[in-house]
Parts: sequence; structure tokens; C-alpha cells
Amino acid sequence: MKGGRGYQRVGDAFSRAVQEGRGPRTVMTCTRPRTGRTYYRRVSAQECSTLTAAALPALWGQPGSGVQGVAWNPATALFQAHLIDREAPGEGWVQIRFTAGSARARVGLSCPHCGRTCRALHAAPTDDQGRPATLVGCRACLGLTDAARQRHKCPDWAASVLHRAAPTSDTTTRRALQVMEGTASRFVRHLGLHRDRPDAMSAENN
Repeated sequence: MKGGRGYQRVGDAFSRAVQEGRGPRTVMTCTRPRTGRTYYRRVSAQECSTLTAAALPALWGQPGSGVQGVAWNPATALFQAHLIDREAPGEGWVQIRFTAGSARARVGLSCPHCGRTCRALHAAPTDDQGRPATLVGCRACLGLTDAARQRHKCPDWAASVLHRAAPTSDTTTRRALQVMEGTASRFVRHLGLHRDRPDAMSAENN
């Protein structure tokens, strides 16, 4: 888009927050093919390695087991019982503490950042500026999103909304229609067909 006099590109609000150090702990760096502009987006949970409490043996973390935590290697998806007062097995391994187990939850994983008991911890592939790194934490501390949310307000999302058998809210339906109309208008402009619109032809005839 060409700017007028005094126009200055400021980018989207999320990318500005990341550049100013106000973004989440992990972000993904992207580049638009046509313009070459770099921007940031949130990392989805599906892009991370995940360690779930359900994958650990039931006796770990229980009183008398002697196991205080788990050593996890996100790159290889390996984990092993670990004593917190000992050093990690090697490079790439992360120490994670257990919280007291119960009859309902076999093992609880303690987030390294907030200390909250979690059913799953994630290892993000980048840091807060999109540089390669391994950051382990819960979903909230890392600021993760879902892959489905990344497709929100895209044509495939709009098509799925409009073809749902179950009723949707008027706001959602209206947004889906706006997305489809915007996509169609961009496609028409790309083909150059907008020059032959009826209103433009009638204006030329008059």
C-alpha cells in the first residue's frame, strides 16, 4: 500500500510490542514474500515439544518414591527420573520439579517460571525476539496460542463458519461474510476485473 505525504509505516501492534520488549517469552519471526517486511507472530503449542504428566510413570512424584523431578530433553523427547540437587545429565536437558501427587493427578509438573502445577509443559523453539532457543514453561508463561487461532478470519475459517450445521452467533457470521467479501474483492482486483465494474462503465458512457 502506498502512503501519502507524511506516511510512516508503524507495523502491527503485536510486532511493535515485541520490538519494545513487551511481547511474550517466545515469538516466531516471519517475512512477507512480496514486500520483504518482517513481522512477529505468536508460537502455537503445536510447534513446541511437549512433556505431559500422563506420560510419566504413576509412581514418580509420590511420597516415598525418592524421585523429586524429571530431566527432560526436548530435542530428543527423552526423559528420566532425576534428583533436583544433582546436575542435569548433559547439554540440552532441563530439570523439572514435581508437585505432590494425588489420587486424581498422578504427577504434577511445576512450571519453572510461575511454579504453577501443570499437566503439560512446553519447550518453545525461539526466544522473545524470534531467535533460536529452547524455553521451557507452561502455556501461559510462554504466551502460546493454538494453530487454529492462527487461521482465524482466513478464507478457510470463514468457509467452515458459513457451512456449519450448528447455528453461530450473528457477529461470527458477519465477520465470516466480511472475510469472504474481502477475499473476493482482492481476487477481482488481482485479475484487473474491477476496471470493468458496471458503475465505472456507466460513468464512462455518460
